[in-house]
Amino acid sequence: MPTTLLRTYFIKPGHWEDFLSMWRQVAAIRQRFGFTIEFAYEDREKNIFTWAISHPGNLEEVHAGYYADPDRVKLKPIKEHLAAIEVREVQPVSFVK
Repeated sequence: MPTTLLRTYFIKPGHWEDFLSMWRQVAAIRQRFGFTIEFAYEDREKNIFTWAISHPGNLEEVHAGYYADPDRVKLKPIKEHLAAIEVREVQPVSFVK
């Protein structure tokens, strides 16, 4: 079963457009490394961006390659648009009995 990470970003006011431009590039790189983007939602009123990604492999190994990728390294400044980040592993819940 794949590992799923719920990622919540608290966006600095006035940074939405720059953040989203960079995030779209990050998402493409994630997909290139075999991640599935389960969903992505924005709440501009509260400056919260939430997305979930999953991957069937060993996340430590995959993340090592992902964060070392030259295209991803160029996007390191994405954190300049964030006030805080929360990342946690989550598990699916069946809604069918």
